Amino acid sequence: MEQIYEIEPLLKAGACIQIHPQGYSMYPLLFPGRDAVQIEKTDITKVKRGDVLLYRRKEGILVLHRVYRRQKDGLYM
Repeated sequence: MEQIYEIEPLLKAGACIQIHPQGYSMYPLLFPGRDAVQIEKTDITKVKRGDVLLYRRKEGILVLHRVYRRQKDGLYM
């Protein structure tokens, strides 16, 4: 049986974790049920266009998306 962990504490502690994305928002790069990604904490100031980030929306859901644009007011995914 697969164990489920809280992701944020693991990342804050410096762990590198593997997740299996669900949904088709990253298709064809990532296909649900086929692909896995490794996630690790990063320095947000070094993030650039094309990088793939895992973030939590205000509603609480975790989302994996590619950075489209970086501006002074934030990142556009």
